[in-house]
Amino acid sequence: MPICVSAGKTNNNTKSKVFLYLYPQQDILDLEVEKGSYRIREYPKKTELESKYKTARTDKQRLEIKNKILRIRLVESKKWYKLTLNACIDKRYRQQGYNVFFALLDGTRISDVVDIKQNDKIIYVGMDAKTHRTQRQDGSYLYPDNDRILVQLGNVWKLTVSGFHMWDCVEKVAKAAHDKGIDTLVDEDLTEFLVHNINNPNFVLNKYQMADLSKLNESEKRAFLKAREGKPWLLRDIIRE
Repeated sequence: MPICVSAGKTNNNTKSKVFLYLYPQQDILDLEVEKGSYRIREYPKKTELESKYKTARTDKQRLEIKNKILRIRLVESKKWYKLTLNACIDKRYRQQGYNVFFALLDGTRISDVVDIKQNDKIIYVGMDAKTHRTQRQDGSYLYPDNDRILVQLGNVWKLTVSGFHMWDCVEKVAKAAHDKGIDTLVDEDLTEFLVHNINNPNFVLNKYQMADLSKLNESEKRAFLKAREGKPWLLRDIIRE
């Protein structure tokens, strides 16, 4: 069973390496799995089902077959998402001596996509989903207190942050950690970008590798670098050991 940590309480003064995965809640990962299902091109009984669809005589029959295909693709998407996510967390972090933390909004439950190991820890961020997702009159949203999140991680000297969403909560927490002097990096692979990598034969499970800029044209390269300009937690020139 994972360990639940109370805000502001830690019993370990030893500096540690931490992998923090933000908001792997059931609703969020269900949506990611659904998005991934549209990228599934091969699935069980594909030829048979597509043949039946082409020869179906009524709209009702075609709809039933289409819905069956969608359900199968959803199952396949969840299988591959689960395998890829958990393999990456294990190989990149647990096996490299990182303490693994999962952060949840209050009152939510962790997705069944996530394999939680005995020494992993679940923390709650002090804000529920309704409060966070309710737009205020000025158009802004409330966010959990980053200090409350970080204090629950203990005495951290190296932190990798990932989860949801890359340009929002993940970046906010990473910046807060960096500003406290913690060696911080965002693993972009394991954010909402994961659905784009699952079927990539060149995707590396055991190590986060930043985008190969040599594969981008000049316009794409400029856009990539500009989005990360002045954000060392997103772009590093050194290999982290």
